[in-house]
Amino acid sequence: MGLSLIALVWALIGLADIISGLSTANGDYSAMQYLSNPAVPQWFQFGVPAELTLAYLSVILGIAELILVFGLWRGKRWGYYLAFIAPAIGLILGFAGIGLYQSAPASLGLITGSDYTPIFEGLGLGVLMLAVSVLYLRRGYVKAHFGLA
Repeated sequence: MGLSLIALVWALIGLADIISGLSTANGDYSAMQYLSNPAVPQWFQFGVPAELTLAYLSVILGIAELILVFGLWRGKRWGYYLAFIAPAIGLILGFAGIGLYQSAPASLGLITGSDYTPIFEGLGLGVLMLAVSVLYLRRGYVKAHFGLA
């Protein structure tokens, strides 16, 4: 039961990562054509391609999380290990996003305190899933399910 619930949560997280990544990538891809305009602030020359890269990485992570679900349900050893790797990568991407937005000059007015809410929620979920992976998946009977005991 516990493993099925964890897999279901991973499926939802994977779908959310894919949807948010594609949505962000769509906006950034549309903005790329305006970057050659000299009226566009310099930061966007770096910021938009960097955000686009993070968006594509989020989509890749989401796909990996959906593959992870299959691995967890089927008791695959690689699914077990991926359950530790995926949240760590998600945390790295979240911190990279925060760093990117923090690098934007305040004069651009891109970020207010509430704009970080989705990132912090994502980071919180990543920390929670990493904790679940460490605490639950390392139990003897769960490891035995994956052929690791």
